Amino acid sequence: MKKLFYLVFISSVVLASCTKEVTCDCTVSSNGTGTTTSSFNCNSALLGLWKTGPGISSTWSFYISESGDGYHDYTTSTGVLYGYSGNYSCTGSSLLSFVETYDDTPRCFSGNYSITGDTMTYEVIGGYYEGSTFTLYKQ
Repeated sequence: MKKLFYLVFISSVVLASCTKEVTCDCTVSSNGTGTTTSSFNCNSALLGLWKTGPGISSTWSFYISESGDGYHDYTTSTGVLYGYSGNYSCTGSSLLSFVETYDDTPRCFSGNYSITGDTMTYEVIGGYYEGSTFTLYKQ
């Protein structure tokens, strides 16, 4: 029984050490190439304006330009707008990150996205909006 306990304990420690943690580096605003001047090297389907759908009391918008510059904003149900400009970048085939560039304490976040037609699902797995999932529609 003691050996079984040790086996289970060691297995749980090994499995816990294998989890991948996603962090955002808010000190570097890069478009995924290591510089801020070259073109955006992510899936071109990401380019443009993406918004949450109608019938939602508050609205989220994400805009990505060809250079990787862009913004995200949030409009509350009472019409108050919060906007953040910065740079988008990609790591791998489905990880999209944003780093705010105009604030002394920038917001940043990373998440997995998938696009089907004109609909994008964006699940934030690290950073400011961690745990949020957005369903966005191409405008």
